[in-house]
Amino acid sequence: MTNRAGEEEPRYHGGFWFRASDDPPTVGRIMDQAAELVIYETAEGKIGVHAGEFVEPDVRLTADDLISVNFDVNRRAASTVLAVRGRYNNQAATFNTSDAAIVGDPYVPEDDTERTRTVENVAVQRHNHMQRLQTLAFKRANAPRVRLVSHYEPAKKVPYRRFIRVHYPPRLDEAVIEIIGRPKLSLVNLTYEVEGMVVPPTLFAFNAATDEGNPPPIIPEIEHEGIPLPAMFDVVIQREAVSGGQQAAFALASWNPPASESLTTEVEWQPVAGGPTQSVMASEEETEKRTGYLADGVQYRFRGRHWSAGTPGEWTAYIVLTAVADTTAPGPVSGVTAPGGVGESPISWTSPNSPNFVAVNIRRNTVNNEGTATLVHTEYGPASNSDTWTDTALAPGTYYYWLRSRNGSGVESTTSAATGAVTVT
Repeated sequence: MTNRAGEEEPRYHGGFWFRASDDPPTVGRIMDQAAELVIYETAEGKIGVHAGEFVEPDVRLTADDLISVNFDVNRRAASTVLAVRGRYNNQAATFNTSDAAIVGDPYVPEDDTERTRTVENVAVQRHNHMQRLQTLAFKRANAPRVRLVSHYEPAKKVPYRRFIRVHYPPRLDEAVIEIIGRPKLSLVNLTYEVEGMVVPPTLFAFNAATDEGNPPPIIPEIEHEGIPLPAMFDVVIQREAVSGGQQAAFALASWNPPASESLTTEVEWQPVAGGPTQSVMASEEETEKRTGYLADGVQYRFRGRHWSAGTPGEWTAYIVLTAVADTTAPGPVSGVTAPGGVGESPISWTSPNSPNFVAVNIRRNTVNNEGTATLVHTEYGPASNSDTWTDTALAPGTYYYWLRSRNGSGVESTTSAATGAVTVT
């Protein structure tokens, strides 16, 4: 067949699946309708099939062969059909059911009955195929009906034919009759009773340019993109005064407004060194959420994700921050001495007189560069206190030390106290 685009395609093309437990007659009817098949039994008891095409009749019944003719023009308003709709499995739409173009016009002025029929077949997979089935259904629905009683001899081949020709003027002038139902043989009267409809010889002549109509547009398949990540997710450490005037640290997470109002946001935090994981849920309209109070001076990792209808999305990447409740640096260490020694280096100093002083960080290097020095010890103690620590198990050589005081949040003094070169023998 030639389709509307001028391309060749199979006259009947389709396919469907069914279970072994499905009703066989139902499966058979689906295939028969899709391929326009008529099944009959031959004189030898075999199964015969009339395919969906017109075959010039070789049985011709005339007035001499007919005993009676009952002709029905089939023009009653209740039985005529104004249009035929179609539904088929559209390959281009991922085999979803699509509505074909309507054959006929159901919207006749001054007639609000919209008398239509629907051809629906799960085996049909092309719009052009469904249009042919609709056109055939439209022609047959409005075709005149006839009931003939004929002598046996001229009609003996009728049970094995799909089309016969009848010449019974004036209504049936070389008319083509498509047989419907099963011809009935009367052995008492040696007659055949045949029921059929008057169809044109061009019943299967289908012109896509005028008959196909416009196929429905393909609805684009929407791919599920999942739940998005919180856009511009960020975390900052903030502080506030608590009872007694002390400062406490907490984290404030923020993100851009979600694309959908149905998305809620969860913020999670956990100490990097290990410990319990905690989280908090924001409401639908919130674009920021604060955590609970954090342990001062502890390093935490933070992340966020959206939720939709009880389903969580993916987490954002971790953001690692240190909780700092006190941003004020204590004073510097003073009175540093380091005389050196055998396999060790004792160091003495005086802690600053700062109310937020907590400890002294001691760094060591083999060259005079604090930037690349290693933290070797943290000595805790009171403010304004003379203290000593000995660095032991040292190999002979020259060492350099730097001492910085720090507060409870880990904030160090802005300047360090250097020992200078220390000789270990």
